[in-house]
Amino acid sequence: MRQSLPATFLERTPAQDTEDDVSRFRGTTIAERARVLESLCRMAAEFIAQHEDPQRALDWQDPCSPETEALLARLRKRYQHGG
Repeated sequence: MRQSLPATFLERTPAQDTEDDVSRFRGTTIAERARVLESLCRMAAEFIAQHEDPQRALDWQDPCSPETEALLARLRKRYQHGG
């Protein structure tokens, strides 16, 4: 018998996924968020230290989609023309 994912997984939007990711941080204090950030920075430093080419890892940027590139070009053009 073939199983499928529950409907809650199949019907989710990116906005719902994002909401789930951030909802646990609502109502937290600056100090609590600072501890989370500190932990993330520590994990990133450990990752970089273990990478075979640390500088390459630091320099990496996810490529933009064509849609994002087009939007950025329009925004730059508008800015250059005082818009």
